[in-house]
Amino acid sequence: MNKVKAYMDRLVDWTCVVLLSVATVVCFYQVVARYVFSAPPTWSEEVARYAFIWLTFLGSALAFRAGAHLGMDAVTSTLPRQARRVVALLSSAILLTLLGFMMWQGRLVVSFVTRQLSPAMRLSMSIPYAAIPVGAFFMFVEVLWNAARVLRE
Repeated sequence: MNKVKAYMDRLVDWTCVVLLSVATVVCFYQVVARYVFSAPPTWSEEVARYAFIWLTFLGSALAFRAGAHLGMDAVTSTLPRQARRVVALLSSAILLTLLGFMMWQGRLVVSFVTRQLSPAMRLSMSIPYAAIPVGAFFMFVEVLWNAARVLRE
């Protein structure tokens, strides 16, 4: 199971690296094309937008892995060890419920917009919308992994 998790972690890490690189290069190209050549490409804004959308959802999974999301550390750090454990498990249960709902509803949205095309590139809108269930899945895995770690301690 650890090998599968390590593979998923590398997949998400490298996908975020690629998406951030693509978004940076495309935004730079768009600015140069607009202000130097006075001819901005029609596709660049869409590519950058969709890369940032995917980066947001996959980056949230990275933040769950690193424990970088906002929390109430000032409150929970004053609690006894066992109470902190209960609060962590309760918040994990709430997050898992929310992320499960996001996966379910995201899948429905993706199937709803499959035939809709993006304005500039004429891609299926299911591509950017798929970031919702895919990102929620990776966040779900991270929250589940963190909850299992809390249970083991």
